[in-house]
Amino acid sequence: MYVPLCRFCAGGGSCPPILMYKLIYTSCLLTVSNQYVTYCYQGMRKSEGTLLLKQHVNLVDDLIYIRGETNHTGNSRFIPIRKKIKLRLETLKNRDKGSSEYVFLNKNGKPYAEQGPRKVHDTARQKAGIPDFTIHDWRHHWASRLAMKGTNAPILMELGGWKSPEMVQRYVTIGNKYKKSQLDELE
Repeated sequence: MYVPLCRFCAGGGSCPPILMYKLIYTSCLLTVSNQYVTYCYQGMRKSEGTLLLKQHVNLVDDLIYIRGETNHTGNSRFIPIRKKIKLRLETLKNRDKGSSEYVFLNKNGKPYAEQGPRKVHDTARQKAGIPDFTIHDWRHHWASRLAMKGTNAPILMELGGWKSPEMVQRYVTIGNKYKKSQLDELE
């Protein structure tokens, strides 16, 4: 299976996690940083994160319910909550009870418009010196990291809400350093 090179790792470039953390910590808004971390570790689409309701974050069973109407596939799904973001989601879910049904709010305490926190993301990206990284790239990065950890295509399909292995393949990119490490495993 041919997988295109990761545009960040290929040729010895910066590792995506370093870029991610630089972007997250460059953002001065805590709520946006929490949203970036959620994209990075949960693999949600921008629309799924922007339209995530507090009632769909189940901290008892560690599950997030993704509503089909928040994505272009129309498929609903449950995704497990990563330990790294559980406390962040708990804080966001419990803040300002009654003020909004949405988990992620803008600096004015209102839900984001349809395009999500794109303008804030672009500003943080520019401050961090990252030339080309979109909110959607968080999803590619998430899928690539899971694939490099050995997650198989059916599990990636289910977690990411994709309908086919071909879609998973389009999202996963593998860098030269990882390919070399796999070749070095041969005796």
